[in-house]
Amino acid sequence: MTTKVESRSRAPIERAELEKLVPHKGGMFLLDRFLDWDVLAGSFEAEAVASASSPFYDEGTRGVPVWVAFEYMAQGIAALSGIGRRETGGRPKIGFVMGLREFKAGAPTFPEGARVRVEARELLRDGPVVSFTCSAECCGAVTTAVVNAIETDIDP
Repeated sequence: MTTKVESRSRAPIERAELEKLVPHKGGMFLLDRFLDWDVLAGSFEAEAVASASSPFYDEGTRGVPVWVAFEYMAQGIAALSGIGRRETGGRPKIGFVMGLREFKAGAPTFPEGARVRVEARELLRDGPVVSFTCSAECCGAVTTAVVNAIETDIDP
């Protein structure tokens, strides 16, 4: 029996609903909304706000360091997986980042209050191992990376 997966998104998913789809909780959950996604194509667009309440906020620069884009990307990948599992009647699983390649920072900091738009597209999938090309755009600067991850059979 094949379970149908909805390919295209319908309406944005806000933070409270997103938190149900990923194992990250509390202050370590950094995404604010999922704007668009396609489970079958392995792509998404999400948004995070560089907030002073972030555990990564830096008073000296009055912003969030750009390397946190990597965590925005990884949490987006986790949320996409959670959406796919929910659509097939499953529960979200824990995944692990295996590596990060080609990280190129577009700026040193995401300024306080700025919206960071995160996009990703699946490059390769081999069973539970997946690779995504990702970008995080903020204030005209674009940060890019390739994120390699593995999904486990561990329930959060």
